Amino acid sequence: MWEGMQHAPHRAVPRGWVCRETSYVDRPPGFWAYQNLCAVPSEPQDPVVVESHVREAKGARIAVGVNVSVPFENLEGWGKNSVAAERAGADFLEINVSCPYIPGRGLEIGRDPEKVRTIVKAVKQRVRIPAMVKLNAGVFPENLMAVATACEDAGADGISISNTIYGFVGVDIESGMPLPAYVDVEGELRGVSTGLSGPAIKPLVLASVARLAQTVKVPICAIGGITDWQSAVEAIMLGATMVQLCTAVMLYGYRVGRELNRGLQEFMARKGYKSLQDLVGITNKRYSVGKVYTSSAEKQPRTMVVDEVLCDGCGRCVPACEASGDGAIKVTDGVAAIDQDLCLQCNSCMIVCPRQAISSVWEPAVLRATELAQA
Repeated sequence: MWEGMQHAPHRAVPRGWVCRETSYVDRPPGFWAYQNLCAVPSEPQDPVVVESHVREAKGARIAVGVNVSVPFENLEGWGKNSVAAERAGADFLEINVSCPYIPGRGLEIGRDPEKVRTIVKAVKQRVRIPAMVKLNAGVFPENLMAVATACEDAGADGISISNTIYGFVGVDIESGMPLPAYVDVEGELRGVSTGLSGPAIKPLVLASVARLAQTVKVPICAIGGITDWQSAVEAIMLGATMVQLCTAVMLYGYRVGRELNRGLQEFMARKGYKSLQDLVGITNKRYSVGKVYTSSAEKQPRTMVVDEVLCDGCGRCVPACEASGDGAIKVTDGVAAIDQDLCLQCNSCMIVCPRQAISSVWEPAVLRATELAQA
């Protein structure tokens, strides 16, 4: 994760330093984030190299998808690389307009619906194999939906979401050193802002999948934070028809794919699902996903309650309620009590409670409506 640090001058690297974020690696829920620290290619993809790699990959006798990334101005390059991939036997293309750190490519294109539309048309005019467009969940939602609609209008066969999210991991506060860092060709130690992946971006991915499923009709592929079969099911239930894994495989090896498949099959058998299609979008169908609150103080049809047996009166919920809500919680005689007239149902008390003594109870009318919707 911090491989680039090994090449920094010894005078610049404090011995024995530990990045706080590394404490999340290999601990539940897996790992927090992974920063892409790869070299940026100075030249576009070479069709000859693309064709060679695809032919080699096809030797595994499994479906092969090819990620194509070319500067916007080089429309001929988009076509040539796509044709080369198809000629070599590629089963589908992934038009990459979402890489967050490559100058002149990736996200610099993917924010502009008209540029994306032009590229998709240029590719689809040259090949017959399916082509999905890889977008970035870091784009403002309304802009993302506009780009997705442009993809669909231009003939894209699917949309994948998301590429890595542009970010900077942090700073070693003991030395002031940026994390991660590497030495450039001039010998200068530099911090790197590139792409973050892993569970850290999963909430953005799930929100984008849900929105896309309600906006476009083409299939959706979820990427980002898919570390186990449970996270794959979440994405599928929000509308994804396919998921991709990259970071999890990079950190834990190809066994992740086998474990995901096994867990998914056992889950489907236990729940009585006959095919993956039975899972696709069921959350969007049952619930209103992605709607925003009409006001910051919108009351929810539920009540926050305290289990007096579990509560030990530690008071962790009190400052959380004062900062997030209207100070509805007081601790009296060693037990927390909630003033329902002041409670905003913000969930902060439930999140910080170390004993899980606070929960929410939905009103019977709402529960009945949910049961009818699921029937």
